[in-house]
Amino acid sequence: MIENDKIMEQARKIISNHCLVTEICDQMTKFFEFKKKFGFPFGNLAILHYQMFGGNNKDIYKAAAAIEMMILSTDIFDDLHDQDNKSVPWNQLNQAVSMNIASGLLILSTMLLEESSFPLENKILALNTFNSQLIKAVNGQHLDITNSANSENDCLQMIKLKSASLLVCACVSGTVLVNKDHGEMVGSYAEDIGIVAQIKNDITDTCNWEGKNDLIRRKRTLPLLFLINSREPETQIIRDYYADKLNENAIFNNRNEITDIIQKSGAYEYASVILRVHHLEALEKIGHLPVSTAWKERLLGFI
Repeated sequence: MIENDKIMEQARKIISNHCLVTEICDQMTKFFEFKKKFGFPFGNLAILHYQMFGGNNKDIYKAAAAIEMMILSTDIFDDLHDQDNKSVPWNQLNQAVSMNIASGLLILSTMLLEESSFPLENKILALNTFNSQLIKAVNGQHLDITNSANSENDCLQMIKLKSASLLVCACVSGTVLVNKDHGEMVGSYAEDIGIVAQIKNDITDTCNWEGKNDLIRRKRTLPLLFLINSREPETQIIRDYYADKLNENAIFNNRNEITDIIQKSGAYEYASVILRVHHLEALEKIGHLPVSTAWKERLLGFI
Protein backbone atom coordinates (compact mmCIF):
# COMPACT_ATOMS: atom_id res chain seq x y z
CA MET A 1 0.00 0.00 0.00
CA ILE A 2 1.40 3.37 -1.06
CA GLU A 3 0.03 5.09 2.06
CA ASN A 4 2.05 2.78 4.30
CA ASP A 5 5.25 3.59 2.42
CA LYS A 6 4.58 7.32 2.81
CA ILE A 7 3.90 6.89 6.54
CA MET A 8 7.15 4.94 6.89
CA GLU A 9 9.04 7.64 5.02
CA GLN A 10 7.83 10.34 7.42
CA ALA A 11 8.75 8.19 10.41
CA ARG A 12 12.28 7.66 9.11
CA LYS A 13 12.73 11.39 8.56
CA ILE A 14 11.66 12.47 12.05
CA ILE A 15 13.77 9.73 13.65
CA SER A 16 16.91 10.60 11.68
CA ASN A 17 16.42 14.35 12.24
CA HIS A 18 16.07 14.20 16.02
CA CYS A 19 17.85 11.09 17.30
CA LEU A 20 21.51 11.86 18.01
CA VAL A 21 22.55 8.38 19.16
CA THR A 22 22.90 5.96 16.26
CA GLU A 23 21.74 2.95 18.24
CA ILE A 24 18.49 4.65 19.26
CA CYS A 25 17.89 5.76 15.68
CA ASP A 26 18.47 2.24 14.39
CA GLN A 27 16.24 0.60 17.00
CA MET A 28 13.38 3.07 16.53
CA THR A 29 13.49 2.51 12.77
CA LYS A 30 13.62 -1.24 13.29
CA PHE A 31 10.59 -1.13 15.60
CA PHE A 32 8.62 0.98 13.13
CA GLU A 33 9.56 -1.28 10.21
CA PHE A 34 8.36 -4.27 12.25
CA LYS A 35 5.06 -2.50 12.81
CA LYS A 36 4.76 -1.78 9.07
CA LYS A 37 4.62 -5.53 8.39
CA PHE A 38 1.17 -5.56 9.99
CA GLY A 39 0.02 -2.37 8.29
CA PHE A 40 -0.75 1.05 9.69
CA PRO A 41 -4.51 0.90 10.32
CA PHE A 42 -4.59 3.87 12.69
CA GLY A 43 -2.63 6.08 10.34
CA ASN A 44 -4.76 5.02 7.40
CA LEU A 45 -7.93 5.81 9.35
CA ALA A 46 -6.57 9.31 9.99
CA ILE A 47 -5.84 9.72 6.27
CA LEU A 48 -9.28 8.44 5.30
CA HIS A 49 -11.07 10.84 7.63
CA TYR A 50 -8.94 13.78 6.52
CA GLN A 51 -9.64 13.13 2.85
CA MET A 52 -13.26 12.19 3.49
CA PHE A 53 -13.95 15.69 4.78
CA GLY A 54 -12.14 17.37 1.89
CA GLY A 55 -8.51 17.62 3.05
CA ASN A 56 -5.72 17.59 0.44
CA ASN A 57 -2.54 18.61 2.30
CA LYS A 58 0.19 16.01 1.77
CA ASP A 59 1.33 16.56 5.36
CA ILE A 60 -1.49 14.23 6.37
CA TYR A 61 1.16 11.53 6.03
CA LYS A 62 3.13 13.28 8.77
CA ALA A 63 0.02 13.22 10.95
CA ALA A 64 -0.56 9.56 10.13
CA ALA A 65 3.05 8.72 11.05
CA ALA A 66 2.64 10.70 14.28
CA ILE A 67 -0.41 8.64 15.20
CA GLU A 68 1.34 5.35 14.39
CA MET A 69 4.35 6.42 16.49
CA MET A 70 2.08 7.12 19.42
CA ILE A 71 0.32 3.77 18.96
CA LEU A 72 3.69 1.99 18.70
CA SER A 73 4.85 3.54 21.96
CA THR A 74 1.72 2.30 23.77
CA ASP A 75 2.16 -1.17 22.23
CA ILE A 76 5.72 -1.30 23.54
CA PHE A 77 4.74 -0.26 27.05
CA ASP A 78 1.89 -2.79 27.02
CA ASP A 79 4.09 -5.66 25.84
CA LEU A 80 6.83 -4.79 28.31
CA HIS A 81 4.30 -5.02 31.09
CA ASP A 82 2.72 -8.30 29.96
CA GLN A 83 5.96 -10.02 28.86
CA ASP A 84 3.92 -12.56 26.92
CA ASN A 85 4.96 -11.78 23.36
CA LYS A 86 8.58 -12.73 22.72
CA SER A 87 8.25 -12.31 18.95
CA VAL A 88 8.28 -8.50 19.06
CA PRO A 89 11.73 -6.85 18.79
CA TRP A 90 11.27 -4.63 21.88
CA ASN A 91 10.89 -7.69 24.10
CA GLN A 92 14.25 -8.95 22.84
CA LEU A 93 16.17 -5.97 24.22
CA ASN A 94 16.98 -4.85 27.73
CA GLN A 95 13.68 -3.65 29.18
CA ALA A 96 15.10 -0.27 30.17
CA VAL A 97 16.36 0.31 26.62
CA SER A 98 12.97 -0.49 25.11
CA MET A 99 11.19 1.73 27.63
CA ASN A 100 13.47 4.61 26.72
CA ILE A 101 12.81 4.08 23.02
CA ALA A 102 9.05 3.99 23.65
CA SER A 103 9.29 7.29 25.51
CA GLY A 104 11.23 8.78 22.61
CA LEU A 105 8.65 7.61 20.07
CA LEU A 106 5.89 9.20 22.11
CA ILE A 107 7.68 12.55 22.15
CA LEU A 108 8.49 12.34 18.43
CA SER A 109 4.83 11.72 17.64
CA THR A 110 3.77 15.14 18.92
CA MET A 111 6.84 16.81 17.40
CA LEU A 112 5.97 15.40 13.99
CA LEU A 113 2.45 16.78 14.20
CA GLU A 114 3.76 20.15 15.41
CA GLU A 115 6.14 20.34 12.42
CA SER A 116 3.32 19.82 9.93
CA SER A 117 1.96 22.66 7.78
CA PHE A 118 -1.69 22.47 8.83
CA PRO A 119 -3.37 25.67 10.08
CA LEU A 120 -2.43 26.35 13.70
CA GLU A 121 -6.02 26.08 14.95
CA ASN A 122 -6.41 22.64 13.40
CA LYS A 123 -3.04 21.44 14.73
CA ILE A 124 -4.00 22.52 18.24
CA LEU A 125 -7.26 20.58 17.98
CA ALA A 126 -5.38 17.49 16.80
CA LEU A 127 -2.76 17.80 19.57
CA ASN A 128 -5.53 18.22 22.13
CA THR A 129 -7.09 15.05 20.76
CA PHE A 130 -3.75 13.25 21.13
CA ASN A 131 -3.44 14.33 24.75
CA SER A 132 -7.04 13.70 25.81
CA GLN A 133 -7.23 10.24 24.26
CA LEU A 134 -3.77 9.20 25.39
CA ILE A 135 -4.52 10.01 29.02
CA LYS A 136 -7.67 7.91 28.68
CA ALA A 137 -5.49 5.06 27.42
CA VAL A 138 -3.18 5.48 30.43
CA ASN A 139 -6.19 5.20 32.75
CA GLY A 140 -7.42 2.14 30.87
CA GLN A 141 -3.98 0.57 31.06
CA HIS A 142 -4.05 1.04 34.84
CA LEU A 143 -7.37 -0.79 35.04
CA ASP A 144 -5.89 -3.59 32.94
CA ILE A 145 -2.68 -3.80 34.99
CA THR A 146 -4.62 -3.96 38.26
CA ASN A 147 -7.07 -6.48 36.74
CA SER A 148 -9.91 -4.65 38.45
CA ALA A 149 -12.84 -5.47 36.12
CA ASN A 150 -15.53 -7.42 37.98
CA SER A 151 -18.56 -6.80 35.79
CA GLU A 152 -19.59 -6.27 32.19
CA ASN A 153 -19.73 -2.51 32.76
CA ASP A 154 -16.24 -2.52 34.31
CA CYS A 155 -14.86 -4.43 31.35
CA LEU A 156 -16.49 -2.18 28.76
CA GLN A 157 -15.19 0.89 30.57
CA MET A 158 -11.67 -0.53 30.48
CA ILE A 159 -12.01 -1.29 26.74
CA LYS A 160 -13.28 2.23 26.03
CA LEU A 161 -10.37 3.80 27.89
CA LYS A 162 -7.48 1.53 26.97
CA SER A 163 -8.28 0.46 23.41
CA ALA A 164 -11.11 2.45 21.87
CA SER A 165 -9.54 5.77 22.87
CA LEU A 166 -6.61 5.13 20.52
CA LEU A 167 -8.90 4.49 17.57
CA VAL A 168 -10.88 7.62 18.49
CA CYS A 169 -7.59 9.52 18.47
CA ALA A 170 -6.78 8.41 14.93
CA CYS A 171 -10.20 9.12 13.45
CA VAL A 172 -10.83 12.43 15.24
CA SER A 173 -7.31 13.75 14.63
CA GLY A 174 -7.66 13.18 10.90
CA THR A 175 -11.04 14.88 10.99
CA VAL A 176 -10.15 18.02 12.96
CA LEU A 177 -7.11 18.68 10.81
CA VAL A 178 -9.56 19.69 8.10
CA ASN A 179 -12.99 20.11 9.74
CA LYS A 180 -13.52 20.95 13.41
CA ASP A 181 -17.30 20.51 13.25
CA HIS A 182 -17.52 16.72 12.93
CA GLY A 183 -15.10 15.57 15.64
CA GLU A 184 -17.81 14.58 18.13
CA MET A 185 -19.79 12.57 15.59
CA VAL A 186 -16.65 10.79 14.38
CA GLY A 187 -15.49 10.09 17.94
CA SER A 188 -18.79 8.42 18.77
CA TYR A 189 -18.66 5.76 16.06
CA ALA A 190 -14.89 5.40 16.36
CA GLU A 191 -15.39 4.35 19.98
CA ASP A 192 -17.85 1.67 18.86
CA ILE A 193 -15.40 0.44 16.21
CA GLY A 194 -12.65 0.28 18.85
CA ILE A 195 -14.86 -1.74 21.19
CA VAL A 196 -15.71 -4.17 18.38
CA ALA A 197 -12.02 -4.65 17.52
CA GLN A 198 -11.02 -5.27 21.13
CA ILE A 199 -13.80 -7.78 21.81
CA LYS A 200 -12.75 -9.68 18.68
CA ASN A 201 -9.20 -9.81 20.07
CA ASP A 202 -10.46 -10.90 23.48
CA ILE A 203 -12.40 -13.78 21.98
CA THR A 204 -9.34 -14.88 19.99
CA ASP A 205 -6.97 -14.58 22.95
CA THR A 206 -9.12 -16.53 25.41
CA CYS A 207 -7.72 -19.91 24.42
CA ASN A 208 -4.74 -19.12 22.21
CA TRP A 209 -2.41 -21.81 23.52
CA GLU A 210 0.31 -21.04 20.98
CA GLY A 211 0.68 -17.35 21.83
CA LYS A 212 -1.02 -14.61 23.81
CA ASN A 213 -3.44 -16.30 26.18
CA ASP A 214 -5.69 -14.20 28.41
CA LEU A 215 -6.81 -17.19 30.47
CA ILE A 216 -3.26 -18.11 31.46
CA ARG A 217 -2.63 -14.48 32.44
CA ARG A 218 -5.87 -14.39 34.48
CA LYS A 219 -7.15 -11.44 32.48
CA ARG A 220 -10.71 -10.25 33.06
CA THR A 221 -12.06 -9.90 29.55
CA LEU A 222 -15.75 -10.22 28.65
CA PRO A 223 -15.67 -13.96 27.78
CA LEU A 224 -13.52 -14.77 30.81
CA LEU A 225 -15.71 -12.73 33.18
CA PHE A 226 -18.63 -14.77 31.89
CA LEU A 227 -16.78 -17.92 32.97
CA ILE A 228 -15.65 -16.50 36.31
CA ASN A 229 -19.23 -15.52 37.16
CA SER A 230 -20.66 -18.81 35.91
CA ARG A 231 -21.95 -21.33 38.43
CA GLU A 232 -21.78 -24.31 36.11
CA PRO A 233 -19.80 -27.25 37.58
CA GLU A 234 -17.79 -27.63 34.37
CA THR A 235 -16.27 -24.16 34.73
CA GLN A 236 -15.11 -24.69 38.32
CA ILE A 237 -11.53 -25.33 37.17
CA ILE A 238 -11.42 -21.80 35.70
CA ARG A 239 -12.86 -20.24 38.86
CA ASP A 240 -10.32 -22.15 40.94
CA TYR A 241 -7.49 -20.88 38.77
CA TYR A 242 -8.61 -17.27 39.13
CA ALA A 243 -8.91 -17.84 42.89
CA ASP A 244 -5.25 -18.97 42.83
CA LYS A 245 -6.16 -22.49 43.91
CA LEU A 246 -4.50 -23.95 40.80
CA ASN A 247 -1.26 -23.09 39.05
CA GLU A 248 -0.58 -22.43 35.39
CA ASN A 249 0.48 -26.01 34.70
CA ALA A 250 -2.92 -27.30 35.81
CA ILE A 251 -4.55 -25.17 33.15
CA PHE A 252 -2.05 -25.80 30.38
CA ASN A 253 -1.98 -29.57 30.94
CA ASN A 254 -5.77 -29.67 30.61
CA ARG A 255 -5.95 -27.21 27.73
CA ASN A 256 -7.93 -29.45 25.37
CA GLU A 257 -10.58 -30.11 27.99
CA ILE A 258 -10.71 -26.44 28.97
CA THR A 259 -11.01 -25.33 25.35
CA ASP A 260 -13.98 -27.65 24.96
CA ILE A 261 -15.57 -26.36 28.18
CA ILE A 262 -15.23 -22.74 27.08
CA GLN A 263 -16.55 -23.38 23.59
CA LYS A 264 -19.68 -25.00 25.06
CA SER A 265 -20.15 -22.49 27.89
CA GLY A 266 -21.76 -19.66 25.94
CA ALA A 267 -18.90 -17.28 26.76
CA TYR A 268 -18.10 -16.58 23.12
CA GLU A 269 -21.77 -16.11 22.23
CA TYR A 270 -22.19 -13.69 25.13
CA ALA A 271 -19.21 -11.58 24.05
CA SER A 272 -20.33 -11.74 20.42
CA VAL A 273 -23.75 -10.30 21.31
CA ILE A 274 -22.12 -7.26 22.92
CA LEU A 275 -19.79 -6.98 19.92
CA ARG A 276 -22.79 -7.07 17.58
CA VAL A 277 -24.58 -4.30 19.51
CA HIS A 278 -21.63 -1.94 19.10
CA HIS A 279 -21.16 -2.99 15.49
CA LEU A 280 -24.75 -2.05 14.69
CA GLU A 281 -24.41 1.24 16.57
CA ALA A 282 -21.32 2.09 14.52
CA LEU A 283 -23.15 1.27 11.28
CA GLU A 284 -26.08 3.49 12.21
CA LYS A 285 -23.84 6.44 13.13
CA ILE A 286 -21.74 6.08 9.98
CA GLY A 287 -24.96 6.05 7.97
CA HIS A 288 -25.67 9.60 9.18
CA LEU A 289 -22.31 10.99 8.07
CA PRO A 290 -22.61 13.93 5.63
CA VAL A 291 -20.36 12.25 3.05
CA SER A 292 -20.88 10.14 -0.06
CA THR A 293 -21.72 6.43 -0.01
CA ALA A 294 -18.29 5.68 -1.48
CA TRP A 295 -16.56 7.17 1.57
CA LYS A 296 -18.88 5.32 3.93
CA GLU A 297 -18.08 2.04 2.20
CA ARG A 298 -14.36 2.67 2.53
CA LEU A 299 -14.81 3.39 6.22
CA LEU A 300 -16.87 0.23 6.73
CA GLY A 301 -13.91 -1.75 5.43
CA PHE A 302 -12.14 -1.03 8.72
CA ILE A 303 -14.84 -2.64 10.87
